[in-house]
Amino acid sequence: MELGYEVSMITIQAVLTILIGFGNILVITAYFRNEKLQTTTNWFVVQLAGADLLVALAMPLQIAMFIRDDVVQDLHVCLFRYSFPMSSINGSVLCLLAISVDRYVSVIYPYQYKSVLTAKIQVLGAVFVWVPSAFVIVSVHFLGLDDIRPGDPGKKVCDFLYVLNPDFIKYIVLPVFSALSLAIIALYSRVFHLARRHAAAIASLSEHLSVVSNSRLKNNPRQIHRKNMKISKTAAIVLGMFLFCMVPFFAVTGIQVYTDQIFSKTWMTIRMYTTVLSVLNSALNPLIYACRLEDFRGEFQKILRLKRKVNAVAPQPMRRLDNEPGRNETSSTGCENEPKHAAPVALTSKSKVAFSLTLNSGSVDKAISEV
Repeated sequence: MELGYEVSMITIQAVLTILIGFGNILVITAYFRNEKLQTTTNWFVVQLAGADLLVALAMPLQIAMFIRDDVVQDLHVCLFRYSFPMSSINGSVLCLLAISVDRYVSVIYPYQYKSVLTAKIQVLGAVFVWVPSAFVIVSVHFLGLDDIRPGDPGKKVCDFLYVLNPDFIKYIVLPVFSALSLAIIALYSRVFHLARRHAAAIASLSEHLSVVSNSRLKNNPRQIHRKNMKISKTAAIVLGMFLFCMVPFFAVTGIQVYTDQIFSKTWMTIRMYTTVLSVLNSALNPLIYACRLEDFRGEFQKILRLKRKVNAVAPQPMRRLDNEPGRNETSSTGCENEPKHAAPVALTSKSKVAFSLTLNSGSVDKAISEV
């Protein structure tokens, strides 16, 4: 390979390794630091971040291959180079499937959501993600191994399709990836189809019942629907970026194994570039969360100490109510030299709410006594 190509690939993959590690560790740290982020959906987001970290663990071997190809001459070291990314892809797909199920329940059954997706279900979801992913590592080393290493018999070639059995890729890897991806797409299509119907029903109901549109209600249907849809759209963006980055790699791999182009230099080069694109996906998810979700963005800023400290604003004097009963121009002590207005009173958030609500109902005396 040309020196320029090798230098560029080493540089790109080194940068990606840093971005993947830094970004996904940031996501995991934010989740465990902030209780507000510890939701069922974000639990699977953290699992997805963990799956992406597996890619970063395998990247040093990928970089080392361009520096000294004898580093991966050992067959099992070579397989380790591919088993972790494959396990990561499997874990990512299963995490996205779990998130799509979570979004389906939240949109279709918003009021039963917490009773359906309990802590026990979250644990089972993590088992559902990681047990098959661990099995992928084992299967790559034993079930997917091609004992006859094709190519130059005098040189051991550490290439994805050189060391793995083509039948393993044909009948297990590609079909499973395709089936899971189609299942996720079908679920999201169903979610957004039913979400449009729910939005129309809520709008129609709010025209007849003004209480439904009252933004002060804790379980306001319109607000719940908007919140669920924002999270669902973010999850759909994550899925879209995943497919955008992964499909080219699997498409090129499929062409090679189904049309006997495994040893084609052209297709091998194309697959190398699609591999870089697939690795890029692991670095994109933290950026999506930062751009789309305020809670994650705020916690990222706190961790990185980027959030500016807002100076405390001095409390504004309370406006005197001219029509307040029993209120004189002077203070209650009767001293004429004392100021006509009392010193500003700092209100707690609770007393402010009580004050505003009682003002609306006309109970001024009660509001002042509560302050």
